[in-house]
Amino acid sequence: MSGIIQQVNTIFPANVERRVQHPNRSDEIGLLVATFNQLLDRIEQALKTQKMFIANVSHELKNPLTKINSQIDVALIQKRNPDVYERTLQSLQEDARSLTQLTNTLLELANTSIQADKLPFESVRMDELLWETKTQLQAWHDDYRIQLTFTDFPDDEEALITQGNRASLSVLLMNLVDNACKFSPTKTAAVDFRSKEGKITITVFNEGPQIPDADLTYIFQPFFRSNATALSSKGHGVGLAIVAQVTQIHQGNIAVNSTSKGTTFTLTLASEQIEPYRRTD
Repeated sequence: MSGIIQQVNTIFPANVERRVQHPNRSDEIGLLVATFNQLLDRIEQALKTQKMFIANVSHELKNPLTKINSQIDVALIQKRNPDVYERTLQSLQEDARSLTQLTNTLLELANTSIQADKLPFESVRMDELLWETKTQLQAWHDDYRIQLTFTDFPDDEEALITQGNRASLSVLLMNLVDNACKFSPTKTAAVDFRSKEGKITITVFNEGPQIPDADLTYIFQPFFRSNATALSSKGHGVGLAIVAQVTQIHQGNIAVNSTSKGTTFTLTLASEQIEPYRRTD
């Protein structure tokens, strides 16, 4: 036991990959060591995720800020005609909007992650929330086409309801449908809603470029962008991380399947009452 204590005391963030050694893995002390090592695995993964997150946030914030400063410097070098100033202001406005969007999505991700156990739950009709999502997105984007289909629509209204946080579920649907439209060549998302056997299933399909299998493993990680989609549309790679976080809070499931014909995201939630998510860490 003294040897194990000494080993644990030598493990710091700088060498968190180190693991506790014990010759007999089958006795009580061996099981305790295995538990320590599993905890260290989780800590190491958390630290790596944190480092990646900070590095990516810094990169995403630095680029538009550098661009804004450069444009201001060029504009101030000498006096210019009003047309030049107008074009500069339009470019600055676009960069400011990008920063605002990134800041808002980061705040959404932080709120759903940090305050998961404090989110108020209520009865939410998911079919109505889908209609609201469609209306809002098409009001913001004139070129978006959102096709809603209600398959196996139940007679019982309770089957349309899930227990959840309405604001978070709205953000989830907005991100899923917006992504589908954004990466579709025709700006079209095909959304199917169905409720059966105590489950609400929402699929969101678009005919965008196929996402490679190797990228699907990382698609819900913050700031990850597949090469297949990064070249076709602007973005920060935060939206799907928010989708995954909100889905976890609601004890649901989110899956993705991508082929040459297009990409489908499948969201599954319980239609019967569930207890609000409580973190155990």
